[in-house]
Formats: sequence, structure tokens, C-alpha cells
Amino acid sequence: MKNELTAAEAAEIVGKSAKHFRATLRVMKADGDLDPEGAWQEPAKANGIWKIRRVYLTVIAADRGWTVEQG
Repeated sequence: MKNELTAAEAAEIVGKSAKHFRATLRVMKADGDLDPEGAWQEPAKANGIWKIRRVYLTVIAADRGWTVEQG
């Protein structure tokens, strides 16, 4: 099981579209609610690929009431 996921992989786990999930991360970043150790863009610029740690995905999902698929 991978510890670091792309936004698309994370979105699939929580049953959201990748577009919706990336938008959620952008809003969290703009609001100052994003833990930079939990989710980041690689390379670190506006069009970078979002990466997220599996543990942090669980935190975000719980905060938003999303179901995390096990597997």
C-alpha cells in the first residue's frame, strides 16, 4: 500500500472526482488549512502534481464526512 498518493489516486479512495479533490486542496491551501507535510504540489508551483500522504487523506476525509474505501 502506497503512503504517498497523487490527487487522482486519493480522489478514487474517497469516491470524489480528481478535479473536485484538487479543488478542495487548493481551497484548503488558500485558507491556510493545508498541512504542507500532509499535502503538497510537486513541483511546488500552481500546475504541479498534487501529492498527499495516506494518513492525511484520512484526516481530510473525516473532517469533510467523506467515506474512505479500504483496499
